[in-house]
Amino acid sequence: MNYKKILYGVSAVFTAGYLLVGDSIISPMDHVYAKTAAATDTDNGSDKEVVKDGEGKIYCVGSVSKVYVTAAVMMLVEEEKIELDNPVTDYIPEFKMADDRYKDITIRMLMDHTSGLMGSSFKDTFLYDDNDMYHHDNLLKLLSDQRLKADPGEYACYCNDGFDLLDLVVERVSGMAYTDYVTDVMGKKMNVDHTGTSLNMIGEYESAPVYRKGNIEYATICTKATGAGGVYATAKDTARFGTVFYKDDNTLLGEGSKVGMATRWNDKDADKDEYTADSGLGWDYVEELKYKKAGVKVLGKGGDAIDNHAMLIVAPDEKISVAVLSSGGNSSLNGAMAEALLDTVLKDRGIEVSDPVAGDVTLSDSIPQEYEEYAGYYVISRGMSQNDIWNISFNEGYMDVEESGMYRNESLKYRYSEDGKFCRVDDYDNTVMDGETISFVRHSDGNIYIKEDVLQIMQGMGNRAMSMYVGQRIEDNTVSSDVIKKWAGYENRKFALFDNRYSSGFYETPFFTCKVAEGLQGYVFVGSEESYALEKIASGDEAKAFLTIPGDASRDIYDVKLSENVNVHDGIYNVVDLQSRGLKCLDVDMAPSLTSDINEVKLVSDEAAWYRLDGDVSNTTIAVDKPSESSVFVYNKFGEMVYTTLMKGGNGDIPLPKDGYIVFVGETGETVAIGR
Repeated sequence: MNYKKILYGVSAVFTAGYLLVGDSIISPMDHVYAKTAAATDTDNGSDKEVVKDGEGKIYCVGSVSKVYVTAAVMMLVEEEKIELDNPVTDYIPEFKMADDRYKDITIRMLMDHTSGLMGSSFKDTFLYDDNDMYHHDNLLKLLSDQRLKADPGEYACYCNDGFDLLDLVVERVSGMAYTDYVTDVMGKKMNVDHTGTSLNMIGEYESAPVYRKGNIEYATICTKATGAGGVYATAKDTARFGTVFYKDDNTLLGEGSKVGMATRWNDKDADKDEYTADSGLGWDYVEELKYKKAGVKVLGKGGDAIDNHAMLIVAPDEKISVAVLSSGGNSSLNGAMAEALLDTVLKDRGIEVSDPVAGDVTLSDSIPQEYEEYAGYYVISRGMSQNDIWNISFNEGYMDVEESGMYRNESLKYRYSEDGKFCRVDDYDNTVMDGETISFVRHSDGNIYIKEDVLQIMQGMGNRAMSMYVGQRIEDNTVSSDVIKKWAGYENRKFALFDNRYSSGFYETPFFTCKVAEGLQGYVFVGSEESYALEKIASGDEAKAFLTIPGDASRDIYDVKLSENVNVHDGIYNVVDLQSRGLKCLDVDMAPSLTSDINEVKLVSDEAAWYRLDGDVSNTTIAVDKPSESSVFVYNKFGEMVYTTLMKGGNGDIPLPKDGYIVFVGETGETVAIGR
């Protein structure tokens, strides 16, 4: 059977897949080009083997790395060097936070996402062709002034920082650098040669190329959140790693450890809730509805690291391991491909796996009176992308929703169904969004949440049913008119990142803004069109994350602090600090103009030099003579990046679009010379 064709649906420049059944390779698929690839040498989408020895190129496996660091900890547990339910401080005594509850965080809580940590400290995590170790070396400092969003152990919510702490735990307990542990201990036990981190893989082996902005090739990304997302490997090695979780395989772990990792985080609770996370130890999910119905245990973990994306799926009892890695695309597409490969093997064995489908819905002409108590304002969150506001009311048999966000406003209508859920309908009362329903639940703490059931349809690649909490009831937050006026003064201002390294991938989308929420008093949106959060105003210069939604809807939340008259690179700026994300942004409209008489820019570490392009240089070009450890980024008036020296061959003429922006980033003591 030609399993290779299944990979063609991945929208990516490079796609690598490996399928192992037992110890046998069904079909090597290293570096099959996707038909929709953007690379110019795709040979019209035909198959093309690019590595003669079949080992394949190196990819960052992103958050699949979490399974690696979890396995490393479990190996040390089996050596009786770590106790899972001991506090983290037993192994890292200097770990401290601005919240005494941190003392209750255990090793297990880091592994099953129940630590209560805010989420992700992003400072200097994604670096192009740069193996600087700031993020690793300063993680404890980054966490030291953070609070917790929940009591440790309260609920599972996806958390990157917890796995970077596990990286440090492995180092402290083993006495080895984490990179060495992955390569020299785990890699040797698995008999693989192409698994490590950016420190020993990039440059040593050929990395999958990165193409952005069409066919423009970029430098190689180095993911420095090593425990959370920094393992690098070929698809073959990644699939081989999956085999260590086969039943009766003792390459890395005994049965007890593997079963422990494959157990849902709240499996022992009497009130197990299908709407909370399905995570085990390290795995995204240890239960998948369609496989559970077919009697097949499946473990899955996806990963996204800016340009590289990954999915690892393992059926331990069936002894099947599937890895799909890509440069471009996203992990959801990789996951659909991996499941398609798994389903094909299972079908060959006589096991039919049926995709979930939308069931029949019978709408009611009326809504029970008790639902009136659920009228009001809700924050809607689906993870780290966008927080919107729903104003819900019940009128003449309909649930009306006025949705407002940072960039949109929309009116939605829902009808009540006989199964006690609400279905979205159009103006003609036809249901829309097949398989998507919402319902309400009041928790014992008094909070009211919105639950959502969704049928995710991947055209040509199957369906996936998902259930999750997505909404939380919120009330007006009474603050003075002067405080609201101060926040409103920041509306329509562009704030731009300034405190990351010259190689940071966050300079590709560096802009943030603020918008005071309408209708709901005392809240403000902060973020960009791609990702924004609703924050609760605490004062004229602070706004707090407030989500308590159980599950991943509360992931990667952060507090916001405003500071005025801050000196950055010899300029005075208003600054937004996205606390716990490790990102600081200045009001770029307060930056000076880049004029024709400026012929050099002095660089300062962690203080990027921003300029507006509204003067006599607009619509011209410049050339730069810059140090190796520096970068230049250019943006148009909409904040879209149009140029960076991180592009391969990106040191030629640099365009200066009218009303755009340019930033120079580098190390203290260095200078960029500007020529025309």
